[in-house]
Amino acid sequence: MAWVILSVVAYFAFIEQPTASGYLDSLVGFSTGQWGDSSRTNIPVATAFVAGLDFTAALAGLGLVLALVIALPLAAVCQLAPRGLFAAAIVRFLVLLESAPPFCLALVLSATVSV
Repeated sequence: MAWVILSVVAYFAFIEQPTASGYLDSLVGFSTGQWGDSSRTNIPVATAFVAGLDFTAALAGLGLVLALVIALPLAAVCQLAPRGLFAAAIVRFLVLLESAPPFCLALVLSATVSV
């Protein structure tokens, strides 16, 4: 089954070598930082990746800090009355948020943050 998947990937990636050797060459190239060129901008993918890494790391750090700033006070308020209406509403909202498919959250995040 794995060879079928690799064959399909090789077909759509236009690897012009046999499947096993093309896959190994791609794996070696990826592990050494030779990720190829972008089909949109024609610059090396590794360069584009490193260029956007600082913004991505800053956004991830801001998200973690914001989550802590929001979560800790909410948890403290919910502990004042653990069986209260506010605590029940927060728990139900978090269960709803957790059950949302990740791609829906990713779409909302992309629409919100993308330029």
